[in-house]
Amino acid sequence: MRRLEVLSRGALLGAGGLLLLSGCNALIGLEDVPPDAGLDTGTQPDGGAKQKDATADAAKDGTTDGTVHPDADARGGDAPATKETGPGDVTAKDSAATDASHEEAAADAGRDAKDAAIPNDAACGDGGTECGGACVDERSDLANCGGCGNACALPHASLQECASGKCVAKGCLANFALCSGACTDVFTDPNNCGGCGTTCSGGTSCIAGNCQVIDTLAVSGQPFAIAADSTNVYWTQQKTSAAVNRCPLPSLAACTPTVVSGPSETAPPYFIASDGVNAYWTDDVSATGEVRFLPTSSAPHTVPSNYAPYNGPLRIVWDGDSTYPSMFFGETGGVVQVAMNGGAMVAGTVTSPGGGQVTGVAAYNGSVYWASPGKATIYTAVVPCHAKDQFCDATVPTASTFQAGQTNPLGVAASSLGVFWVNGESVAGKGDGSVVGITSGVAGGFVTIATGGNPTSIVADATGVYWIDPAVGGVFRAVGVSNPGGGRTSTLATGDTGVSDLAIDPSPGTGLYWAVATPGKIRHLPKR
Repeated sequence: MRRLEVLSRGALLGAGGLLLLSGCNALIGLEDVPPDAGLDTGTQPDGGAKQKDATADAAKDGTTDGTVHPDADARGGDAPATKETGPGDVTAKDSAATDASHEEAAADAGRDAKDAAIPNDAACGDGGTECGGACVDERSDLANCGGCGNACALPHASLQECASGKCVAKGCLANFALCSGACTDVFTDPNNCGGCGTTCSGGTSCIAGNCQVIDTLAVSGQPFAIAADSTNVYWTQQKTSAAVNRCPLPSLAACTPTVVSGPSETAPPYFIASDGVNAYWTDDVSATGEVRFLPTSSAPHTVPSNYAPYNGPLRIVWDGDSTYPSMFFGETGGVVQVAMNGGAMVAGTVTSPGGGQVTGVAAYNGSVYWASPGKATIYTAVVPCHAKDQFCDATVPTASTFQAGQTNPLGVAASSLGVFWVNGESVAGKGDGSVVGITSGVAGGFVTIATGGNPTSIVADATGVYWIDPAVGGVFRAVGVSNPGGGRTSTLATGDTGVSDLAIDPSPGTGLYWAVATPGKIRHLPKR
């Protein structure tokens, strides 16, 4: 027999043995109720007696509805009247608790469904791995090669694949070749020079894909600065005997140096330059310093001519690319332009804003650039009209800031590629050891070529930028400097600790020269 009974707390037991809960849609199945279960108070044979017993008990307990009030005995009578709760009624508290319980159950069910939708390694099948909520094959996935998140990004590779969980280059960018599975710069790598497996040995360097010998000339004293023209290479010597030396190009190996000036030099010669007619050098960096010069064909030990006095003259350069070639040298407070007028030297001075020592000078195509470490600035000026045998200095040019905010600018270079300089690492740690520049090939102009070294001297031509780092004894080159990344840098020589200066001869592709103070030597590397 199936019955329906009203239960307290809002429960309905309905036909079919289902427990209906008020406030939700849950249905709980029950066993069929036996006919004699005694749940129906209106149909049981003894129902009246039971009801009488319940009423009598209620009277004893001080209630009339079968509910015992907590303070009924203490008061000795009925408790205050309260709203009666009839069968089937549900309180707000009970309803809220029931609703919260069902909401939590629904949330648990949602979480279970979400978790079931995320794959795991077992669900990904043979060879699959769960990475970031997706099934991947770590054996071949470029974004997860050999492990989740291990994306293939091989240097200089134009094409790559993930093979058996390892990134493998399948193609390389221009000027790189696939050697032993890696993209290699065959233009500069001495172990793969010009092609995979071609090794440069015996003191040679890989230059433009060719093994080239570095000519070396051992010299006495301590070479300091170096210059070259289309006929000779020149260097200054500061120890043992102060002198200016010369060797004919192109080979150093067969050269016996000619002491052009000295040992009668009264002060150590510093920087040197040549215009192909005369060799010029700065001598004595005191307040009464000099610029001295001799014809390039001078006999040994010729007494030079003087052009003085100048305040601390240092770097001197020749602007042979200008329509009106001139010599420039830096001094404390500015830059001096020197030209020949009827065989006599005449000069005009460009004053630096705020003064300061000038350590590096470069000139190209009618403009001059100089470095002032004390002002952390590169300055520039458009030079007045001039010619090799004619000078016009009616108007002194005005200097302007080319690039401010440098850390320790030392050497400067200029060519058709742009203007470049080095921020050397000073004793006080002021410099950042960078090689930087301004080139028209980059938006905004500024490029960083190298960082973190101790560069001191720099030169440039139409093919690249070259610099030295005495701390590591290295000579370096960068090509493609007009690219946003600052070009491709390569090492031309190492082990020349004490390298002090470098120069390029003006003949296209013939050579790069550098001086090493200790042990004394002059080195030459053909460049292509």
